[in-house]
Amino acid sequence: EPGDAALMIITSGKTARPKIVPMTHTNICASAYCSVASVALTENDRCINMMPLFHGHGVNNILLASMAAGAGVVCTPGCDVDRFFGWLTEFRPTWYSAVPTMHQAIVVDARNQHERAADPRLRLVRSASASLPLHLFAELEDIFEAPVIEGYGMTESTSSPIASNPLPPHRRKPG
Repeated sequence: EPGDAALMIITSGKTARPKIVPMTHTNICASAYCSVASVALTENDRCINMMPLFHGHGVNNILLASMAAGAGVVCTPGCDVDRFFGWLTEFRPTWYSAVPTMHQAIVVDARNQHERAADPRLRLVRSASASLPLHLFAELEDIFEAPVIEGYGMTESTSSPIASNPLPPHRRKPG
């Protein structure tokens, strides 16, 4: 039934002790469609998903959102920065989403091997699950020549975007 639990996800415990959060079929569908709307996903999009599928960001905001949009998604065996730019070349994604620590590792690798970052063309880069430092926001946009869309959600709200910067041409507020 729509109100039955479909997934059980454990919170990170940032505000208290970690808790198990049941997510209903209705919750995860609503979350997926909110994620689709927040970055205007279409069937023409393809995502590289490096986030674990036991994490709300990975399962709800990337995998299920891509499925809801009829878009493609490539789930990697994790965040492997040494393979990241190869994945961009091989799979030609239109976007990827990660947490700030992953973005930081990608930026460091791109700085060391700038020619590898030159050819992939992304429509957007999404950052969620923690605050993205302003310098990292700027470096990602410079490297990928694509807007960085920051989003905020909570496991308890099925990781639905509670707040999200809009896509250009709308005004974004880094941080």
